Amino acid sequence: MIANLEERKGHIYLFKALQYIKETHPEFVMPLCIIEGMGPLQEQLKRDVQGMNIASHVVFIATKSIFQPDECIGLHYSAFDKG
Repeated sequence: MIANLEERKGHIYLFKALQYIKETHPEFVMPLCIIEGMGPLQEQLKRDVQGMNIASHVVFIATKSIFQPDECIGLHYSAFDKG
């Protein structure tokens, strides 16, 4: 996920979903969730992830890019393109 770390972005809902899946389906192989961005909730979200016991499934990358946001997203999408 590439986004500013702000309440209106709803990161906590993604984390709650990961926590729910982990707790209710322990056989499921959890994916790695990469959160890229900066913002006022950065430290709080890191604490939330720790408290929800999903820290091994979430990686935070704080970046200040020289690219414009649209360019940055395009670079990330192309990195994951399997075509």
